[in-house]
Amino acid sequence: MPIRKIILASWQALALTWALSLLLALGFCTHFLLKNGIDYDQAHLYPVTQVDDSRSAAQKNLAPFANYRLIFMVGFPEHTAASFDDNVLKIKGLWEVPSSLKKVNWEGLEINEYFSFYRLISNRLMNLVDQHTIAASSDDELLARALESLTGIGQASLIPKADDPLGFFDRWAKKRLPRSTVVSSGDTLKLYADNRVWAIFVYEAPDDLTGLSAFKLNRSIDELKRISQSVVPDTTVLVHGKPYVSANVAHTHLLELSGIATFIIIFLGGLIRKWSPSNRFLLLVLFSVISSYICGFFGVIVWFGSISLWALVCSSALIGLVVMLVGYFLLVQRHYPHLSPIKVFDKIFTPLLWIVFIECAALALLYLAPLPAVRQIALFMCCGLLGCAITLILIFPSFNPGPIADSDFSKKMLNFSRFFPRFSLKHWQHKPTDYTAIGITLIVILSAGFLQLNFTQNIQNLTFIPPELESEEKTVDRLLSLPNTDKFFIVTASSPQDVLMGEEALRLSFVQRGMNKTDMTTTCISKWFPSYTRQKDIEKLRLDMFNRVREPLSAVLGYSLKAPNPIQLDVRFEDWLDSPSAQSVRHLWLEVPQGYSSIVQVAGIQDAQIRNLYDLAEHLAGVTFVDMVGDADTFLAQYRYIFIGIFVLAVVCSFTVSLFHYGLRSWRIVVPSLLGVAFAISLSSWFGMPFTMFSAMSLVVIYGLGIAISLLFYTNENNEDLSFSLTTFAFLATSFAFCFIGLSSTPAIQTFGLTTALGVLSTGIIILLVRPRSKATS
Repeated sequence: MPIRKIILASWQALALTWALSLLLALGFCTHFLLKNGIDYDQAHLYPVTQVDDSRSAAQKNLAPFANYRLIFMVGFPEHTAASFDDNVLKIKGLWEVPSSLKKVNWEGLEINEYFSFYRLISNRLMNLVDQHTIAASSDDELLARALESLTGIGQASLIPKADDPLGFFDRWAKKRLPRSTVVSSGDTLKLYADNRVWAIFVYEAPDDLTGLSAFKLNRSIDELKRISQSVVPDTTVLVHGKPYVSANVAHTHLLELSGIATFIIIFLGGLIRKWSPSNRFLLLVLFSVISSYICGFFGVIVWFGSISLWALVCSSALIGLVVMLVGYFLLVQRHYPHLSPIKVFDKIFTPLLWIVFIECAALALLYLAPLPAVRQIALFMCCGLLGCAITLILIFPSFNPGPIADSDFSKKMLNFSRFFPRFSLKHWQHKPTDYTAIGITLIVILSAGFLQLNFTQNIQNLTFIPPELESEEKTVDRLLSLPNTDKFFIVTASSPQDVLMGEEALRLSFVQRGMNKTDMTTTCISKWFPSYTRQKDIEKLRLDMFNRVREPLSAVLGYSLKAPNPIQLDVRFEDWLDSPSAQSVRHLWLEVPQGYSSIVQVAGIQDAQIRNLYDLAEHLAGVTFVDMVGDADTFLAQYRYIFIGIFVLAVVCSFTVSLFHYGLRSWRIVVPSLLGVAFAISLSSWFGMPFTMFSAMSLVVIYGLGIAISLLFYTNENNEDLSFSLTTFAFLATSFAFCFIGLSSTPAIQTFGLTTALGVLSTGIIILLVRPRSKATS
């Protein structure tokens, strides 16, 4: 083989070159990680799909609010309201906010800052409910409303009452603010709700959380809680925003990584010790793991420009594959102690290449998943496996290590292989009843597992959010009536005015269906700047209503009221949209290549109401309801079937190739892996795990690893002691590694890890059960 001749001719030079390459890659990765850190942004886990221009623009516009807005709320007991300003000053003086967080203004207060503009178009502004109900009011009701507007105590005098005797603009302005009473106090917001007075601080994190340390953010939040308690006991602190979730999850992932490392040291270290007491085995495994991780980091950083903490947790299973490859070399060398390392390498070279190729192919297929983190996992593990194989081929023989020592366990393993049960087709043909009970039991277990399969796909399984943190987020949503950034309407039309009229039709249907009587509220452009048609209708309606109440109100006041004639300004929609007064809602207007589109956000959505929102959009032309979470679930569900198709194709291809090499014995290569996949699916359903895209991904990995472990056995089948020991060591090391990542709190990682571990373990046991009798044994 030409490759082998080249390696044999320049072994030492290649080994030195590879060692230097690893050192350079290590320096590059270290510099990159020290400068940029590890990506822990949970927003990067979700698929980025191009459905249409409007949805893509909506995702882009809402991303800063959905992914990088942080809200801190400090709730003081109600009886301390008089000292609110002093308490806020104390907290701000002691609390150190991470420097990368940028303070922003709360959108609901923009009307105060730009109020002078809206006063100039006040005759054309009216709440939609008022517009469609005021005409049905009786004269007495109109008079009572006018008197209330003119004489109300404690109401903010937004404009001179003579300009708006029925208080239409007053009511419009108050509806622009959040439902709770919010007033500004310096650069801090103040809210009265839930028997507390809340100080609200709003910040924006940098894009991609660049420069924002998860440790610093968590420490800052803990410090805010401690300071608030020291200023006023019984103070409640709430935090809302995806950066807060990302920092919390990053802390969990780091704990999980340390736990995985501990389990690997204990269990895989113990497994290695069971096979050999030699320290050389552990040292060579450690060196191979380091080289594989250097290659993995280098490949992902160069290709993606970052590395995800989520992907690192899942990629920890690479260690099991590395241990399997190192064990292959050292256990074969121990079995042939008189052979030099080069001769041992010459003996295992071809099977090793096939094993690495099959495992890399199985892992590379994961790159087809539409999730950036999963693609990083595929590349990390492929690069790591290749790095381990090159290290094994070039570096190990250069060390010229002697054979590792036998352990008492490995000696017993040689004898145990002679007594381990063996399924024989010939025996089954003569005495089928010997297998009947076992066969029926296994069929019942498998069938029951398949009948329990749950095909629920939930994109939120990519992140584990603790219940207390989820409750905290919902509380802030309720207190501030925050618009939903995952579920919203998109209105599309051929002109800006048609878009505004489409929004108004949507809001009117919203009112007509009684949805405004629930906790749901809408936020859109037309709430701030009505369409020209509606502006004219409002002007006429306001005048008609004034004429109806003019005489009785004049009689009550004792003087004749003049028709309101405030100074009004003609404003084009495009000019308003470009002005500072539209700053709070400008992100709701979408820049699309063709036509015009806008977003109508909804706050207070409950899961039971989503079907009603879809139905509402279906009955309005140009209106679409977008559920980003639901769309992502459907999208991933499609990839579940794609990976099942890939798995079937892999089975057909592998069986065809093995037929050329093993002939009719190919069933011993393919069938154990297929049965292992069946057991993995069934047992995972017994454990209550749904069959998701990650379950389908694990089918491909289980099958590839099963084929590789089968090759380990059948390349040494003439020596049953060695093949039995190799196979047992390989499937135990691999299943342990995947089992450890299956202990993660993240449901997606848990499903992938445990399903793969169960499948590999089942495959390994089945390979041993269907092993043929060696010629020596016969």
